Amino acid sequence: MKTRNHVIGVLVAAAGMMFLSACGGDNDNGQPPQPTATKPAPTATQPAPTATKPAPTATQPVPTATQPVPTATQPGPTATQGGATPTVTQPVPTATTGAAVCGNGTQEGDEQCDDGNTVGGDGCASNCTNEHRRECIFTTGTGSTVQTKLFAIPLTLTGNQTLTTGEPRVSDANAIVPVVIKPEDVNYDPVAVPGLVCACVRGIAAPALGGNSAQGQVGCSDAGLQNTDYLYSLNHNIGKVGVNGFTEADCTAAGGTVEDGSTAHPHSGVCNSGATITFSGSGGRGSSVIESNTGISLISDGGACVTDGTGDPALYGDDGSACTPDDPGQATPNTLATTSGTATAEVLNASNVNGSKIQSGAQCGATPCLVSVTGVAVNCDAVLADPTGGLSGAANGAAFGSLDAASIGDNVTTSSTVCQ
Repeated sequence: MKTRNHVIGVLVAAAGMMFLSACGGDNDNGQPPQPTATKPAPTATQPAPTATKPAPTATQPVPTATQPVPTATQPGPTATQGGATPTVTQPVPTATTGAAVCGNGTQEGDEQCDDGNTVGGDGCASNCTNEHRRECIFTTGTGSTVQTKLFAIPLTLTGNQTLTTGEPRVSDANAIVPVVIKPEDVNYDPVAVPGLVCACVRGIAAPALGGNSAQGQVGCSDAGLQNTDYLYSLNHNIGKVGVNGFTEADCTAAGGTVEDGSTAHPHSGVCNSGATITFSGSGGRGSSVIESNTGISLISDGGACVTDGTGDPALYGDDGSACTPDDPGQATPNTLATTSGTATAEVLNASNVNGSKIQSGAQCGATPCLVSVTGVAVNCDAVLADPTGGLSGAANGAAFGSLDAASIGDNVTTSSTVCQ
């Protein structure tokens, strides 16, 4: 029972990780164009200096490169100042204004803020724009499906998450909107799997994500984002140690691991590949890609999911409620890309059968069989017009596979989150 529960947990985890980042901003499309100097040069309408204006001294600030060099055509002070008319003493101006650098602690150019870092979630986004909090309440279509060779396991997810988004920089032709999700802003309701477990989906802080549980971006130019589609591929058998000269070193060199014949890895000597994720394609305006670090913990309570404080502390912690911070045995999180594009997963040589692949409801044999989910782009006009909303209808998807899961074997999981 316990190992089977772990399998279901993996399934639920996929759903959690694919949380919609309806406004993403982790992928960096490069530095925004350098802002140009906006200070106007003096015109011929400036009045000539009067008799009461003191001659310029060395203490005057050096004019910037946008100011014209003073010429002999500018009238000097009049003779009432006493003595001969002074010559021009202002030094030739030099370029003192550098490019705006986000994260240097100085607000420059078209930056709206600069707090000395490029980590979002602290009020100043990764592109040095002001941040806004936007709630996404999960609606119909939010859930996860685990596909095995013979059947599907659907899981419905409810709850909400709050996205913290920046704004596009004026100088950024890609109109990138950065987005992060803080761990405390991930609020999935407990997921009851009747007769088995209660699953708890949590956003987990990750150093690689700036201490947030998710980080990404939305492309609000007409070009959108590149690499919005991906294929997650696993190969159950890329070779067997001792067969056709294949060695354990060959497996390791290919990035795989050799099964040891245990309950969790029953095909002794078979080399399992590591996951290969290949990005491709592009999305239009409003496309988003986000990395989400999610942990799925499983409570072996038969799917009771007690939340009123009356649960067994051995299962639920001292507060007697499921899916709270004091739950014992919380799972290690995983990071997975979620996208408004198409996320696809496959398991090759499924169940250690050469040529077999996973398809919804059936074994594919040698036919390429893929399981995928497609998201829905963000409405950039709505997001840019509403600093606290604009996410309605946006959806992101994720897909991944796993091998030799207890009770169900090799499988592919797809997940989707949809904002109300």
